[in-house]
Amino acid sequence: MESQPVTIVNDPGIRGAEPVLAGTSLRVADIVIAGYNGGMAEAAALSDPPLPVEAITEAIQYCAKRACDMAQRYCSGCRLNVEHAGLASLDDYLRQFSEVFIEAGGLLLSPGGPGPPLRAASLEAVSTAWRGEKIYYLARRMVRRLKNDANPRVKRMSAALDTGPAPAVILVRPQLADNIGMVARGMANFGLDDLRLVDPRDGWPNDKARVAASGADFVIDGASNRATLAEAVGDLNWVCATTARQRDLAKPVLAPEQ
Repeated sequence: MESQPVTIVNDPGIRGAEPVLAGTSLRVADIVIAGYNGGMAEAAALSDPPLPVEAITEAIQYCAKRACDMAQRYCSGCRLNVEHAGLASLDDYLRQFSEVFIEAGGLLLSPGGPGPPLRAASLEAVSTAWRGEKIYYLARRMVRRLKNDANPRVKRMSAALDTGPAPAVILVRPQLADNIGMVARGMANFGLDDLRLVDPRDGWPNDKARVAASGADFVIDGASNRATLAEAVGDLNWVCATTARQRDLAKPVLAPEQ
């Protein structure tokens, strides 16, 4: 049977005017996030029967191209939705709700907005999440990932090693995204692709790292952001730590012999 064409629906009567996949109630954002975190199989499993690859790909392309800008309909939880609503501050965000209840401490705010009550674990959680996530950026990373899977041009060192997986490179609290990109470029030169980040200062993912990587996209796309150093090294059996040159900082420095 010939497959039906896939379209994105921008119907204001469906899911609060959010873009959804035609014939389903699935938001484009849900498909993109599932695909980014768990791959095409996890995105397909959002529906029963499973979504076809063509439908997933179209949803990803729709988001990556920011086609929602033309329709002026955005997914909740996306940074574009916050910007479109003109929410320039946390105060603006909270004014949308009739009440805001913060579980930590039992704090109750009454902004008196038109929206339903908001319940959050902590005020810190709200202040961190209110801006939303750049879901379109995740979609763009998915597009690059799919291209790399379809046409792998880089020979990974791990594929040529008989002794086990290739070494992982871990950056602990890196400050500049540009430096992360330069590390990725150096890794690509030697066929390394396992880059692990621990609490990068400027957040992750970051467009500046991709620019500095100068084509080492497979390293950037595969980089993982770990919450702690213990999590980053948990599956390793030998770890070597290095540090920068000595500067005017109160940090002990050990030579290799020491």
